[in-house]
This record gives sequence, C-alpha cells and structure tokens, in this order.
Amino acid sequence: KHISPRPHDGPRHTWPHPTARILYSLQEHTSMVDLFAIDPTDGTTLHHLTGVKIIPADQDPKDYWADEVRLSPGPHPRHLYASTRGLTAATRGYVAVFALDPADGTLASDTALHIWQTPTSGGIANAIEPAPRADDDTGVEYLAMTDSEEGWVFMLGFDPRKGEIGEVARVNLGKTGEGEVVKAATAVWL
Repeated sequence: KHISPRPHDGPRHTWPHPTARILYSLQEHTSMVDLFAIDPTDGTTLHHLTGVKIIPADQDPKDYWADEVRLSPGPHPRHLYASTRGLTAATRGYVAVFALDPADGTLASDTALHIWQTPTSGGIANAIEPAPRADDDTGVEYLAMTDSEEGWVFMLGFDPRKGEIGEVARVNLGKTGEGEVVKAATAVWL
C-alpha cells in the first residue's frame, strides 16, 4: 500500500518500533522519514504524526533516492538512523541521526542530531544496519553501511556525547576474477 502523506512519493522501507505503536516509513523520492501511530484497536490503521528530511535543507531531493531506516538497539531505542543514496556517482549520499523519545518512539525533535555525507553515492546500496548493542564504556552506537558503487563496507559510529556520526573503519571487498567490483547490498551482524 502507498502510505506517503505526499503525492508522487513512495515508501521504500518501513521499520516498527519495538512497542508496535509507531511505524517509521522511509520515502524514497523525497528523502523523508514519516512517523505513523499504529491504531491499537485494530493494529493496522496508521495515523500520520510527522515527517522529517534526512538530507540537508539546501539539497534537492530529486538528486537522491532514500534507502534505509533503522533504530538503535534495545527495547527502548534512543536513535533513528536513515540513509539516502546519490542518483549519480557524482552525488554522495547521507546518513541522518534523530533522537527518539525512549518512552514512546516519537521524535524528540524534528531536527537531526547530525547528517553525515557518505564517501560515495552508495550505488544501489548505502544500506545501514546498527550493531546489536552499543559500546558499554562509551555509549557509541555502531552501524555497518554497504556501498555497491566502489565495493566498500563502512563501519560508522554515532557518539551520543558529541552528537556526531562518522566513519571509524572501512574494508574494500575487492574485485571478481573478471575485474568487476564486488558489491554488497546489505549488512548482517553475526
């Protein structure tokens, strides 16, 4: 079903809050995340709450296609992560971080804590996957991000004390015997 509150948009991926009261829907054409309340009486009716951009205000959404929306780990997630890809190799993507109200999963603010420009467009990927837990000592939340343009897997870290996300490591997957870039579409934590 089409659940975008704006015409000519389209949901790419959705992700539920652990309480099953909020659904986050990433809109591919506008690079926005919409939050919907899930009606507790039937569990299927959605009520639009708000929508936020995951690219800087000075960027044109027509240059991007949104990719993933995910939450930080645990039963009471503290952060929402969303990524977008550049439509061409010359346009780099973004990863945005928003604070969540841990009590109900709504946004603590419509303003992103940080929007980080990715090293490449991401190709068909720039898919993000948070690690199953944060660093116990620092509170840093780690995410894997895949890149199909140049064959990278990036490790990102969001430091809630600084309010910043950035690259902490990377590995290139190399090329096939035929010289083709090895492309990763998604990452899975084991």
